[in-house]
Amino acid sequence: TDVVADCARQYHETIANAVEPVGTGPYRPRFSLCRETFVAETPERARAEGALALQGFWYLSSLASPPLPADYSDARLKQLTARVWGGTTYDELDALGGMLIGAPDQVAEKVDHLKAIGVDTLLLVANFGHLAHEQVCRSLELFAGAVMS
Repeated sequence: TDVVADCARQYHETIANAVEPVGTGPYRPRFSLCRETFVAETPERARAEGALALQGFWYLSSLASPPLPADYSDARLKQLTARVWGGTTYDELDALGGMLIGAPDQVAEKVDHLKAIGVDTLLLVANFGHLAHEQVCRSLELFAGAVMS
């Protein structure tokens, strides 16, 4: 999240130096961030289900042919994230703020941190990898309860 914080700082400096007052003109300036998001009842469940789904997301993003891998592997995720993230494990990507996966309190804390560093629009990728419709719906319910209440 240091990279995101630096980008947010630069963005807000640019807005502060804008010729037109903020809020005028054809659009409202926003600092947007898009993240794969999965919330489960416990940290353990979120990690197990979220890591597999995240790996599936990166597998499909690499244009590999289906089917998606049925089991999670840090080595596989490092290969799949090499082009975009420099090759990271789940824990490394989590530490970088590269996804929002966890129990409700963990995800709420991550979102609060993003707000604090200047992110004002968060785009959720909620349906990715192996996640079933029921998992996506439950994740969004938990997200709304923890973050939007």
